Amino acid sequence: MSPASVPEFLKALRLQRELTQTELASRAGMSNTTVSGIELGDHRPHRGTTGRLLDVLRAQKELSRSEMSFAKKNLNLPDDYLWDVPNTKRPLTWEFIDDHSDQGLQPWITHCVRELTLQLGQEAMLDLILTTARAKGLSIPEVPSV
Repeated sequence: MSPASVPEFLKALRLQRELTQTELASRAGMSNTTVSGIELGDHRPHRGTTGRLLDVLRAQKELSRSEMSFAKKNLNLPDDYLWDVPNTKRPLTWEFIDDHSDQGLQPWITHCVRELTLQLGQEAMLDLILTTARAKGLSIPEVPSV
């Protein structure tokens, strides 16, 4: 694959992995409109958005050397993006907590939710959160419509 642009690259990766825009959006925790806009070149994604998309795509099938080279040069990814470990195998470790201890547990919790959402899908993760909250008698904000 020799894409001419980032939108073409992301779309080609999605199609190679036989994912629909809706499936990719759900697994990455974003709207179908966002994925469509990115693939059409109408929307320039933020670093976190690009990282989430690439995580989902890499979880399906790791990138080839040429794909990884293109991604590293052209994608707007977070500075701490983990290239060495595919997303589904990234451990949730005490080292991660230690690295972010000055920020409390919030980064670790966010990391856990993100990883579980990528592995379970957005709807399943939402069901898990709502079921747990109801079982504990907690009130949580209404789920935003996407």
